[in-house]
Amino acid sequence: MKRAWSRKNLWERSPRWLKRVVGAGLGAVPLSWILGRRFRERYRFVMSAQRWSPGRVRAYQVEQLKRILTLAYERTSYYRRTFDEAGFDPHGLREPEDLRRLPTIDRTTLTEHLGDMLTCDAGSPGVDYVTTGGTSGSPLAFYIGAGRSSLEYAHLTAAWSRVGFSPGDTLAVFRGRIVSE
Repeated sequence: MKRAWSRKNLWERSPRWLKRVVGAGLGAVPLSWILGRRFRERYRFVMSAQRWSPGRVRAYQVEQLKRILTLAYERTSYYRRTFDEAGFDPHGLREPEDLRRLPTIDRTTLTEHLGDMLTCDAGSPGVDYVTTGGTSGSPLAFYIGAGRSSLEYAHLTAAWSRVGFSPGDTLAVFRGRIVSE
């Protein structure tokens, strides 16, 4: 399985003894600094966005949808073909409900057209090849950005902060992943 050179992947691949040595020293460094600038910026953004009006949230959603859909249209053969067949122009997106004009993507579509859905080269250093757990009977494989972890964690910690959690607090997460000793 192809794994990109992200901090998270390097840490997960490191031998246990190295994690112990490095981990002991990292204990003195604030977690937000270990997670990096992207985490800190995204965390601040999410915390401030929680106070936005519904109108501002909606405008931001449309802006981001338009940005993502335009990227997909301009950089992938699959989405260009699909959007054209549906008569959908991503530049003309006005509201999230406009997405109803597009066909849904299922497991078969993703499996058959994965290579045509990529916005960058699958072999580039910022791309991870990952699979689902296979609880449906067979794992589903896809590509995902390697730098996503700090951004995902910023969103999670911002949501958890509503119930008193702060980055660095001890917590347990149960999700089917085997944690080594």
